[in-house]
Amino acid sequence: MTIIKSITLTDTHYRDIPVFKKLFTLECAPITLLIGDQGVGKSTLLGFFNSNNPPLSIVFSEKVDPSKISFFYFDSEKDNPRMSNIQNAADSQSYIHACLSRFQSHGQVLSGIMIDVIDKMHNTLVVLDEPESGLSLRNQFIFLKTIQAATQRGCQFLIATHAPLFIESHCVFSLDDYAWHSGKAYIQQVRKSLQ
Repeated sequence: MTIIKSITLTDTHYRDIPVFKKLFTLECAPITLLIGDQGVGKSTLLGFFNSNNPPLSIVFSEKVDPSKISFFYFDSEKDNPRMSNIQNAADSQSYIHACLSRFQSHGQVLSGIMIDVIDKMHNTLVVLDEPESGLSLRNQFIFLKTIQAATQRGCQFLIATHAPLFIESHCVFSLDDYAWHSGKAYIQQVRKSLQ
């Protein structure tokens, strides 16, 4: 399902630091993978979805009532409860989860969020920044199946990734050149450029 048809970047500066080379419009798919080198703006673009006044123009699908859509944002670096200060927990449930996560590996905590939580979602716009971070190869395959199944339950995904497994399984939008690519062709192009 497509909740968001397109996203247009309306300002190339973020906090007075140029991040993007140009304004662009991203036509969204049920699973939209953002790729590109470090520093091209993948995390910044996704972070706009979690900010109060994003420099984005968002066009929702005609078939969708935005008020009936849930929203889930997760940055594997900043939002992993194992990596955060448990004193900053917003409520007792968050505090307990953060405490218990200290007894699990980074990957165990992430697989619980990336697989178990997403497996229960319906009608949700899911924005993930490098969800593969810490996931074993086995769990990356499980995660791919999980998000594909979630699209059948009305979920849409915007994901920033560097994972070849994710990239080769989908078409990808590169913030290096602001264009769509076949994931397999993109990986071949990168390999060729390194020879």
